[in-house]
Amino acid sequence: MLYNLKRIKEALRDAEKLCEVSPQESSNQNNRAFLLFQLEQYEDAETSWQKAVELKDVESLAFAGYAVVLEQLHRPIEAAKQYRKAIDIDIRWENDLEVIARECLWTEEMIELAKGIIKRL
Repeated sequence: MLYNLKRIKEALRDAEKLCEVSPQESSNQNNRAFLLFQLEQYEDAETSWQKAVELKDVESLAFAGYAVVLEQLHRPIEAAKQYRKAIDIDIRWENDLEVIARECLWTEEMIELAKGIIKRL
C-alpha cells in the first residue's frame, strides 16, 4: 500500500482518481480523506469524509474519521455526534479504540483526538 511506503502524495493522486471513477463508493472518499488528513489538509479531508458518510455503503470507519477531523477543526459537538454514529455501527470504536484504530492504520494523532471525543460522550 502506498501509504505504508510514506508516499502519501502519490497515494492521494491514486485515491483522487478512484473518487473520480467511482464517486459513489464510500471507501474511496474515506481513503482520500485519510490521506488529506495526513497532509494536514483538514478542510479538504472534512469534505471527503462528509461525502463518505452520505453514501449508502458507509462504514463505521468513515464516521470515526469524520469525527476526528471535526475534532481537529475545533468542532467538538459535531465531532461527538459523528463519533457516536461510528460506535452505533461498531462498538469497538469505544471499547477497543487502540485495536480498531491500528487495524485502520490510524496515526497516534488520530487516536488521541478520538480519545478526547470518547471522554466527552
